[in-house]
Amino acid sequence: MATDNGKISVSYRLLEWIFHAGVSASTARLLIALIHQQDLRGLWDETHMQDPHGARTHAAGATLRSRVGPKRDNGARTLKRLLEETRATGLFDSISLRDNNKVLCWQFAQWVHVQMNRRWDADYVLLDLEQVAQCRTFRTLRLYVEARCRYNMKAPAFTGPVHGSWSRYRHPLFASCRDVAGLVDTVFFIGLVPDPNEPGRFSLIFRMRHIGTKWYPHALTKFPADTRVYRIDRSSSRKINPRDFKDYALEDEQSAEVERNLIANLL
Repeated sequence: MATDNGKISVSYRLLEWIFHAGVSASTARLLIALIHQQDLRGLWDETHMQDPHGARTHAAGATLRSRVGPKRDNGARTLKRLLEETRATGLFDSISLRDNNKVLCWQFAQWVHVQMNRRWDADYVLLDLEQVAQCRTFRTLRLYVEARCRYNMKAPAFTGPVHGSWSRYRHPLFASCRDVAGLVDTVFFIGLVPDPNEPGRFSLIFRMRHIGTKWYPHALTKFPADTRVYRIDRSSSRKINPRDFKDYALEDEQSAEVERNLIANLL
């Protein structure tokens, strides 16, 4: 068995499939733990991609929960939820509980093996299981994956929808952003973009700034017309003036030096 460093590289496409499967946060975290367990045993290779039956494996529920939570759950509730929620997803050829619901046995479907075996040829995400365990909500976990996927880009950014009214969506979104900003050490700048064709409907632009990013100044601060922009770090969130470079300062950065630092980072 490979040495466990507490991290796992997962196919981004596979993670997207999981997020669109309608599972809960605890099930999504446990799926990542199963993928990690199989990686430790070297079961994502070409041989098992051709014959997934040979990759059938098992793990104690307590071991899986110790990696991704809930760590205080001593029962089989989350494992039973995993079975129930993944029954119709196509992720497994088989999955079951044994030994009084203490041990989980599973065999991933062949297409999952294909995604994991070929992850290095496409987009993949390096996940830290300790950080995954701290993603208590589905929204936080998904935002964490998006942030980890783009963290090392020169100008990390992505988009997202607004589900329902902004007044209700805003507070849980900002809470997740604060959590993820702390986990990956970044600052989010989020643009709330109005739909010009449908009043009251919005979309989101997420931009990340941290040590190592190389944003062109105008690219960081330019948003579509009438966009409201918010700055969110690990401990706070506030609306900012999108054209004022001072509002884009990192936690230990002098606000008056932001524009100069952005230009210097490009050199």
